[in-house]
Amino acid sequence: QAYTGGAIYFPPAVADGRVYTGSADGRVYAHEAATGRKLWSYRVAPTERWIAVFGKLISTWPVAGGVLVQDGTIYAAAGIAHYDGTHVVALDAITGKLKWHNDASGAINEKVNSGVSMQGSLFMENGNLCFLGGGVQEVAQFNPEDGKCLNTPRENVSSGFRTAFYPYYPEYGNYVSLEHRMADGTELVFDASYEGNRFNFLHAMAPLPPLKTTDNRTMEQWGAAHYKNNGKKEGRTLP
Repeated sequence: QAYTGGAIYFPPAVADGRVYTGSADGRVYAHEAATGRKLWSYRVAPTERWIAVFGKLISTWPVAGGVLVQDGTIYAAAGIAHYDGTHVVALDAITGKLKWHNDASGAINEKVNSGVSMQGSLFMENGNLCFLGGGVQEVAQFNPEDGKCLNTPRENVSSGFRTAFYPYYPEYGNYVSLEHRMADGTELVFDASYEGNRFNFLHAMAPLPPLKTTDNRTMEQWGAAHYKNNGKKEGRTLP
């Protein structure tokens, strides 16, 4: 029997009489296959920070996609969302010593806070180390020799209308342009993903009823980002 400090989300890799495991505690473990004896462990997570997920503690940077063994090298990646950082490493399979470490791929484009998220198991394709990289970067790609991220920043989209987007969760979303309102209250909305998509989509949105907030303030108009508080208008209008 052998243990790690967290849950194991992906099957271990076995090579040369050793078992290599990625753990939700943010570490990679090597055990002797015949006895379960621990040979070494390496923390891919940048620090010891734990969060509660479905009632269990895991690292903010779990090694959730398992590990990949190739030509005496262990490849692993740690992280959940790109804005917390994504850490990709190559380790010596025998000693566990670090060969390279990429901690910059979580923020490929700082202007729109986009980058690589760790969202799937590791694999090799066309000579590159790959894994699913989230919504902004569908497949993350790295040079296995030096760890350089091969993904390029996505282009921004522009709009002639006032534009809103998700500043903290850009991988979910779209730019939304708000401007044209029909006489009956219907609003025409343009949205376009900034993931390299050059097409805008026009939607007609029916008028929404006033929304009550938890502190009893009424949201009057989302596009203008202001609300009424006891009959007094507060807040500010988006530029």
